[in-house]
Amino acid sequence: MPFRAVHYDGFEFSFGRFFAYPGRVEYVESATLRKLFLPGVTQEAKELVRNNPYFVRGQLRHYGVSYDESELTGDGIDVFKAMLEEGELDVVPEDIQILRNQLSTLWYDQLTLEELGDSYPERLIRKCFLNVFGEPDPAKITDVLTVPLLPGSTYRVGKLIDAVHQVDGLHCERREDSLYIGWDPAAVGDAVQGLVEGGEWEKQKEKADMEDEIMTKHSKYALMARLTNDPATWSPVGSYAVTCGVIQDNSRGECGERIHMTLNIHEPDEYGYFWANLDFGVVEGVMILGSHQSDLDEYCAAVERAEMAIDADDVETQRELDEAPQRKKTTSDLSNSNTLFFRWRGMETAEGDLLTNDESGIITFQDPEFTTFTGEMDISIVGDDVIFFARKVSGVAESRHASWLDYTEHTQMEQHRW
Repeated sequence: MPFRAVHYDGFEFSFGRFFAYPGRVEYVESATLRKLFLPGVTQEAKELVRNNPYFVRGQLRHYGVSYDESELTGDGIDVFKAMLEEGELDVVPEDIQILRNQLSTLWYDQLTLEELGDSYPERLIRKCFLNVFGEPDPAKITDVLTVPLLPGSTYRVGKLIDAVHQVDGLHCERREDSLYIGWDPAAVGDAVQGLVEGGEWEKQKEKADMEDEIMTKHSKYALMARLTNDPATWSPVGSYAVTCGVIQDNSRGECGERIHMTLNIHEPDEYGYFWANLDFGVVEGVMILGSHQSDLDEYCAAVERAEMAIDADDVETQRELDEAPQRKKTTSDLSNSNTLFFRWRGMETAEGDLLTNDESGIITFQDPEFTTFTGEMDISIVGDDVIFFARKVSGVAESRHASWLDYTEHTQMEQHRW
């Protein structure tokens, strides 16, 4: 169980508790404060103030109440009582409620599925199966989720099962040291039975562990992006963890492991187009992304001619070809578009064979901070209209910026020659 508290702007969240600084004062509900301090100050209230001289200031901070430090003479109880009577501590302001929710998300995301299921079952259900309004969300996790169970925790397993049954349409089944949760009861049963018959326990656990790792990294990044609340810093640029059932459920890595899929989008070039490197396990390659498909096709063709001219040291041809990309420089501000078209080329990784033709696709971001998107693309060795989902885990692209010519027969021959 992690013990690292999450701090931001003078507040802290840890182990389900919310504190204000200075003094690390825990939040107390308004109704409880009124019982403690009105009409008279109870002995319990006096002990709270005696044990933490910042108690009054901390509660005022929790409720967003402004005050003049000179007003809080002594322990501040008299002024505090007056504020309670005037209703200044009846409601926590919305911005502080939002901050508490954000910090709690960041703290809980440190926990594995096993730890969430054991100690915070309601939180696990909210994280994996409910939307931001606390309503059932079957689109959030479509597969059967495997939650590892700690040995000997019968009572806590019961609490997790109860939490599942509180959500309409959600089903679960226990098998040995795991609980299987999903929206389709037949799929849950089939998953358990298939694991038993095929000896697939380790593969299922590997899948759950990978999903847990991705969700944790993504949630941390997404929360920090929202806490900055600065649209100027939001951009498609960054490193993304990709999931694609068509690929990951039907292919394995060289050592039999589940395939890790990544996409890294780089800063736009001087003409405003984004470049990206993709590694989808079975294929790798380079993308060029733009908000207008007709412009993108022309730009990709011009880029190839220009890169070939550079490679041939043809200065005159390069000068002529420069004019085509430059005309596209002001076609659009891509950072303001939630939909990007792309062209991509690459190679099949098992044998290193180049894909025959350039292929196309589209991605659509699902939030203004550019932290998640759904994509659709043609992959000749997999199929047409392959759907994939990406979650940003870093605002910095991890791989090098590839060239459009990296995946051509000429370049491959040159590399093999050297």
